[in-house]
Amino acid sequence: CRLSRMNKFTGQIERATRLCAVLATVVFMSAALAYLYLDRVNVTRLDFWLIYDTCLTRSWFKSALLKYTSHSLFFPSFIWLADFHFFHGNQELLAFVGITLLCLSVALLLIPIWRDKMLELNGKVAATLILIVGNFWMGRSFVIAYGGFNCIYSLMMCGVALALIWLPAMQTEAPRFWLAASLVIVGGFIASFSFSGGFACWPTLLLLAW
Repeated sequence: CRLSRMNKFTGQIERATRLCAVLATVVFMSAALAYLYLDRVNVTRLDFWLIYDTCLTRSWFKSALLKYTSHSLFFPSFIWLADFHFFHGNQELLAFVGITLLCLSVALLLIPIWRDKMLELNGKVAATLILIVGNFWMGRSFVIAYGGFNCIYSLMMCGVALALIWLPAMQTEAPRFWLAASLVIVGGFIASFSFSGGFACWPTLLLLAW
């Protein structure tokens, strides 16, 4: 009887802790999204003076192909090119696309966590909280509050996450081998040509595949 009460009490503690973690995740993410929307930076600064000068004086394709301070920004460049040509360069598009890509990258990173059958529910909830706090922490506001930088880094993370999600399906006996291989390569190329740090995904993918 005492053991039964102890187990019941332990279960209540676990449920309460899980509920607190879920509430903390929701509150933190809601506050972060509100901050990113209300305090977004819609000005040109730092490397974007050079980037915008290039985009305004060259063709779409040439602007996308050029490198900036050793970074190939091929994929994110089409976002601010669209902002120039269709939204008068007011950078609102960059802010919204950047926030959307940030949320998408976090969602992709959460997929392996919630697919892991070896991880208990409490562990998944805790991992979700840590991931949300780490990505939406305002210590990163220099990156995520500025639409252009947010588009670059979040698009790179989306590519990395996409490649890592599909990597396990590249086993030779897997029925979706070619689909998985294609998505891994696509994810790697998106990461590599969104920011130079994305090239680090290739040795990581090779090591994990091995």
